[in-house]
Amino acid sequence: MKLVVIYGPPAVGKLTTANALAKLTGLRVFHNHLSFDLVKALFQFPTPAFLRLLEAIRLRVFEAAAQEGLRGLIFTFVYAPPDDDPFVESMVRTVEQHGGTLAFVRLHCDRATNQKRVTADERRGTGKIVTVESLRAAFTRADLTARIPFRDGLDPALQRRRPLVRSSITSLWSGARAANAALITPFSETSHTPSRRRRP
Repeated sequence: MKLVVIYGPPAVGKLTTANALAKLTGLRVFHNHLSFDLVKALFQFPTPAFLRLLEAIRLRVFEAAAQEGLRGLIFTFVYAPPDDDPFVESMVRTVEQHGGTLAFVRLHCDRATNQKRVTADERRGTGKIVTVESLRAAFTRADLTARIPFRDGLDPALQRRRPLVRSSITSLWSGARAANAALITPFSETSHTPSRRRRP
């Protein structure tokens, strides 16, 4: 199984990118809030009980997908080091011990763009962060733009004057085509230079 992990701060386009990539590759999407919202119905974030159950559910999903021979899975989440490091290590170990591989993709943009995107109408009613104040509070708890250090990964440089999804999907799709348009191949750390064209 191939596990594509798309991570980064809130409101940088992780789910939008994951859904677009799923259409290109046929991989299924296991996004952040599928498990987060389930656990939040029982426990308050970020209590120890919440974090333990969240990690257990996610790892069990990865294990089941690998055991049942699922071709691949796209997972999105907000990486908050150093607290999330044990989970990431467990995720890598769970997938690899069942013969799977992982590809990490970090999405990020400048802070002004991030703050503008977090208040977008389509985020409301989804359980996501929807205010600049909440976004700033999240950044005070951890460096949400940090790279996962355990594996190399793709790092599209997302900028204002290029649509976020177009930039990242272009880079991701080149990896998929290299694998006969079926699966994302492992990535090396790269930087994508955005176009100077303005948005239509």
